[in-house]
Amino acid sequence: MKRMILAGFGALLVTAVSTFAVLTVLNVDVLDIGTAQEEVAPPGGPAGSILLWSTREKLAICIDVGGEASLRADASELRVLSTEAVTDAMADVVEHPVYQGSASVSGVEVIVDPDCPGQAKMQCPEDPERPAIGCVSSLVTEPSPYRLFVFVVSEADLQRVTGGLTERLAAIEHVCTGDFCDVVTSVTWVSEKEAADRGALYELLAEGLGLIEPRGD
Repeated sequence: MKRMILAGFGALLVTAVSTFAVLTVLNVDVLDIGTAQEEVAPPGGPAGSILLWSTREKLAICIDVGGEASLRADASELRVLSTEAVTDAMADVVEHPVYQGSASVSGVEVIVDPDCPGQAKMQCPEDPERPAIGCVSSLVTEPSPYRLFVFVVSEADLQRVTGGLTERLAAIEHVCTGDFCDVVTSVTWVSEKEAADRGALYELLAEGLGLIEPRGD
């Protein structure tokens, strides 16, 4: 018995082995899949949407500074500079062929906010020892207006939240309809050095919005 679960940044084929499975690779709790039939979601989200949720009228990205970087005297300046850098990099991202070819973002305003709801995710509430990239995402009925959360962290914290792996992208929110779940909001972690590198930001943002394949070890 198989089903396709959308991760927002790609689709993974998962074999259901019980009536309850926690898909840590997607960071998604999937409930009651015992009777699921094979289901396929198109790349990029429901109906191939980059926005991943029908009520989103803007492509909104939020920026926050997390971990030890947030405790420094220059944390506010780092947040402002990172927001400006992401805004500049998004000018390149929107020129990507996949973005240009997506009707879901045609004429949609791009917003980059210098703050995210809550605190930057640096550990898992359910297991503080697990790298943050492996946290289970939140099941919601109405997703955040932000399509992508970007957390700027120190190099040392980046190694901690990723467990030393090259992966950066994770689910932070998902919705479920019956026994089919979709990731609707993603998160990526960016080092301070990368936040000042337009090329590096381009890759991370394009990955975060599902325009390119996610990196992996």
